[in-house]
Amino acid sequence: MHTFSTLAVLLLTYIVASTSAFTIVYPSSKYYVAANTTCYIRWTYNASSDPDHFSIELEYPNEPPYAIATTVNSSLGMINWTVQEVPPRPGYDIVFVNIGDINQRYATSEKFEIKGLGNSSSVYQPPSTASTDNTNSSAPDSKNSTNKTSDGSSLSTNARSLFYSYQMALIVIGVVSFVGYFNGF
Repeated sequence: MHTFSTLAVLLLTYIVASTSAFTIVYPSSKYYVAANTTCYIRWTYNASSDPDHFSIELEYPNEPPYAIATTVNSSLGMINWTVQEVPPRPGYDIVFVNIGDINQRYATSEKFEIKGLGNSSSVYQPPSTASTDNTNSSAPDSKNSTNKTSDGSSLSTNARSLFYSYQMALIVIGVVSFVGYFNGF
């Protein structure tokens, strides 16, 4: 039984340590971008839990991802992005991934639309801040550990990711328990 407890604690520690707090705030479902224009990708991050660097991809369901940037410094909070010429349509995602393993996702944006050539991208409007808030409203607070957006929608993405991580941990613990029971652990 001691082996099972050790495995369970190690698994839960790994899952909690690997959970990211990145929040992609632009583009999002409230903002579209246009092909062949330059706009920003904006995010918040938690310096104590997010990696120092990551890569950015543009994804659309059932299609290969487009590389946007590699070795991006997390503390920047935003980068310029010249939007590729891709089919204009809703349903794109920006995804932050591990530099060495693109299958490890740190964050996924809300679905957003890319409009065709000849359009201009919508302009990001930072959430309004209360008078007691000391953050700079013209740029994301890259060290904000609460990672809130004006509508809270990106938080639900992180919460959903955390939920699935714990759900997977419980499944693995169940399998280890089952195997351990029959092997006398």
